[in-house]
Amino acid sequence: MPRLEDIDFHLFIESMLRTIELKDVYTAGHSRRVSEIAEQLCLECGMSEDDCEYLHVVGHVHDIGKIGIADGVLMKSGKLTAAEYLLIQQHTVIGASIFENLPGLDRMADIIRHHHERFDGKGYPDGLNGEAIPLESAIIAVADSFDAMTTYRPYKAALTLEQAHGEIRRNRGTQFHPDVCDLFLGLLERHPDGLHDLPCRSNATLLRQAPDDCIHAASVFGPPRRPGPAPSPAPLFTDARADGGTIPDSGRYRHVANGSSLGQP
Repeated sequence: MPRLEDIDFHLFIESMLRTIELKDVYTAGHSRRVSEIAEQLCLECGMSEDDCEYLHVVGHVHDIGKIGIADGVLMKSGKLTAAEYLLIQQHTVIGASIFENLPGLDRMADIIRHHHERFDGKGYPDGLNGEAIPLESAIIAVADSFDAMTTYRPYKAALTLEQAHGEIRRNRGTQFHPDVCDLFLGLLERHPDGLHDLPCRSNATLLRQAPDDCIHAASVFGPPRRPGPAPSPAPLFTDARADGGTIPDSGRYRHVANGSSLGQP
């Protein structure tokens, strides 16, 4: 019988990730792409190789708490009620609870819990702001939002790299940590054709494994991998928020009745 110490922890985490993708085929590949972008941003921040690999693993499971959200809410394509949106927000708390009592993984739990916090304090679940938000969570937040904005779904067009660049820049210092935002924008500007050629540890593997059900139009691997009919043009902004603003059309939850954050939840 294999010994537990011989198990590859990274491969084990990737296997856990498939439990999330089974619930929502349209987000298949999302967590892998987030992990690659987060790893590269971690390198840009000057973190150690071990820290970057750790964040790469966290990126794989940042949305694992969605396994605790009812399918009727998670898969809903229309408007979410205020109650449903509050329920969706619990995926960060559920995800953190999976890891918080495991020795050595309490930091992972903290990062997962706070990856939807906003720099201005208007995020969830705890309304942290500024430097109170773990840096790793701030990195995941940018990677997560960028992938949501630039991913094609049957019900929305993907934003172009240029459009996503503009949205992230506009939310610098409000939704996103300004320093992380600047590093990410610099990364995009140095790679105008996409982030597919970055020296991340498993890009080649991810390219082979990326499912055809989720065509990633303009993010970490550049243009779509196979042709298909172009979706109807979608506006960048849709429903009005409770505060009088608008929310970008950037993901499944663009129709939240009470508004949402860019590229979230």
